[in-house]
Amino acid sequence: MKVSDKLEPAAKFALVLTANGKWERRVLTGLAPKLDGKFLLWFPPPLGRTGLQRLAEAIKVHLEEAYGARPGMRVRSICMLILVDKEHFRRPENARPEFVEALMKMGIDVLDSGPTEDKDAFFVNGKYGHRPFKAFVAILGIEKCLDEQIVLLLKQYKNIQVEPNYGSIMRAVRSLGEDLEDIIAEHSLAELKRIFPSILAALRSLERLLAEG
Repeated sequence: MKVSDKLEPAAKFALVLTANGKWERRVLTGLAPKLDGKFLLWFPPPLGRTGLQRLAEAIKVHLEEAYGARPGMRVRSICMLILVDKEHFRRPENARPEFVEALMKMGIDVLDSGPTEDKDAFFVNGKYGHRPFKAFVAILGIEKCLDEQIVLLLKQYKNIQVEPNYGSIMRAVRSLGEDLEDIIAEHSLAELKRIFPSILAALRSLERLLAEG
């Protein structure tokens, strides 16, 4: 499994979208090679907008792009991995209904949704026009965002205490002479599951689905 900003010809793929995160791609780049699935995580450049409403817009834009690039897929569902910080929800414990509400407000039909193996991950089956999709959504953060989980990673495995913000994390990572991707790659899936449980739950569900079809 690998991450790319380009949809490679003939590759089995899943579309990856975020609400506005700066670290999600780096985390996925460190995690993806540890999984068995031989497919591409297509991570197109963000549209420069934030929040659930803008994320729903991005789903529409990139669904059209994906189906346009693969005309033969018009009767098949596009698979998605969607990563969203807790701070984008009014009540993170109600993330699934809030996410569904945001999609429906943007004219995306939601056919059904349900939980996965982690309390902060769920699936959504939907359709935008004639374009069906199945999304696995991971809610990120301990209280607010993914930065908090990266701080936990650095504390537990590098004995470094930093504030949960981009600048502090970047300085800490640079002080180690490593990239965040490399720090993640140093650890086992069991260790990383304790830090990023929702991401790994969503990735495992996605991996199983793509293996079936």
